[in-house]
Amino acid sequence: MEPWNVGILVLGAKNLPKLDVFGLSDPYACLSVLSLGKNVEQDHVAQVEHNVSKISTSEHAAVQRSKTDKSLKTTFKILPQNRTRVVRKTLTPRWSQIFQFREARSVKLDATSGALTVVEQKVPISSDQRLKLLITLHDRDVAMKDDFSGRVTIDLRPNEPVEGEFALSTEDGQPLLGHSGEPSTILLKAVYSMCEYLDEPITEKETEEGEGDTCKYAVASMQGWRATMEDAHFVSLDLDGSKSCFFAVYD
Repeated sequence: MEPWNVGILVLGAKNLPKLDVFGLSDPYACLSVLSLGKNVEQDHVAQVEHNVSKISTSEHAAVQRSKTDKSLKTTFKILPQNRTRVVRKTLTPRWSQIFQFREARSVKLDATSGALTVVEQKVPISSDQRLKLLITLHDRDVAMKDDFSGRVTIDLRPNEPVEGEFALSTEDGQPLLGHSGEPSTILLKAVYSMCEYLDEPITEKETEEGEGDTCKYAVASMQGWRATMEDAHFVSLDLDGSKSCFFAVYD
């Protein structure tokens, strides 16, 4: 049976906050797909964060983080499953990168204690899972720990692509405001399906050209990220002897 997977196209972000000394940022995005267990809600998902420390190599750890001066919040630090490249000195990064996930991190809630656990071992993605995409944005810092910028979680449903501009929030769940005072956003497209993607695109082009009594044509095709070529075309330069031309492209 063909495996299910999640394909993500991360286009870019807009209006990020200024985090560098000189008023810009060196942003990158971290991505993980979470498989939610029974009774796990959005408030629980908010406790899961990406560990981008340059020192720690721990795959998973529960830590106490100061939320306010008077309260503590338990958070789960996990290594991101993937991340974009760093774009230097900008508040509007453009990544245009594609990522494929065949496995998700399991997030479970203990029925007795109500305690949240994040399982280190990843589980294969299937059609019957409750999936959420976790994205966190960070500012690259060469000398110190990378700064947290913002986060967003997006519901993923089988065969229901999501596409658009998504608002980022702070660690405490408040809207993240950028340098202009307007909300910070990330632009992406996500597909949760059985469609298989390659780890690297096939960029070789196949070409074809021809000429009839009334017209000339040329065709170019490229397989790209798909596991197989899914496009096709049909050409008739003399349809039913009428010298009419017929062209069709199929996806």
